[in-house]
Order: sequence, then C-alpha cells, then structure tokens
Amino acid sequence: SKDIIATPLPPPDPQVHRLEIDASPWGEGDGGILFENNVPRRYFSCTWSVVAFAGKKVDTGSSSSQTFFETLVMVLALELWGQTLRPTVVLGDSTAALQEALSLRGKGLQEDIAQARSVLVGARSLTVTVGHLPAAANLDADALSSLAEPNGSYTDPFEHSRDVIRDVPLRPSVLWEWIR
Repeated sequence: SKDIIATPLPPPDPQVHRLEIDASPWGEGDGGILFENNVPRRYFSCTWSVVAFAGKKVDTGSSSSQTFFETLVMVLALELWGQTLRPTVVLGDSTAALQEALSLRGKGLQEDIAQARSVLVGARSLTVTVGHLPAAANLDADALSSLAEPNGSYTDPFEHSRDVIRDVPLRPSVLWEWIR
C-alpha cells in the first residue's frame, strides 16, 4: 500500500475538463467558460454593482482591484463547475490571481476570496490545477468579461450557439456568508 500511496497521480488533462476565466479590469464584469473534451459546454458572464462589495475595500472602476476580480471569477467558476473527484484545470491570463489561487492565504483584499475558495475546495474535495493562458489566447473569456464595457465593442461569443448553456453564478454576497 505504501507504493500505491507514494505514486504521484498524472497531471489533469486540460482537454478533458477545464475552465477559462477572465475579469474586467474595471470590476464591471467577469466571464468563465467550461470546456469538456475541448468543446465549450457552459459559460457565464456577469456584471457587478458597487453594492455587491459593500463593506469590502474593493475599488470598482480601478485596475488596483484587478487581482481581486480575477480571483473572484475563478471561485465563481469553480463553484459552478468544479466536481468532486474530477480534476479541474483553471486557465486565466492573470498570473497574480493564479498565484493567489495556489497560495490560499490571501492578504488584505484577497483574504475573503481565499477563505471562500478554501471552503469550496474543502467541501467538495476539489482537485484544482491552474495555468497561465496568454491574453491573446483568452479571447472568448475576455469577450465575456468585457460585455459591460462602456464602449460596447464586445459581443457574446456564444449568443447564437444552442450547444453552449449560459449559467448564472453565485452573487458575491453568498460567498461572504460562507466565511462569517
């Protein structure tokens, strides 16, 4: 039995089950896509109001909160599509948010998000691997996160697809309830 326990598991295959995520640099929107067998199956796009972050030191409309929103979209995607006993690969273009996800410590603004992610991972026994997806390759998640941009230059990449289901993620206030 020691040999079996000591044998490392193979890394998860991002083609089998992966999440691609992105957040607006202004905190106006987040987007995520679930890929199964390298095909988009589900997605979400949401916009936030300042009210969603009452009591938090989040500066919506400022790039200073970018890592917070990138980490938030990861937690929302994991809550929607992370499955027990199924390794999940999360790809995003923010190396700072990916590092926060790995550390699970969170300081300052990231503390509540780190705690919510820890609760989620522990409650579901999730196995999560993160990886960097260059912004130039993160086009669909980027478009989803930018739908609420004031200039309105982005469109929903799945708007006319009947094969990709649109989901609604938890509101951030639900995450805050987990850690009270």
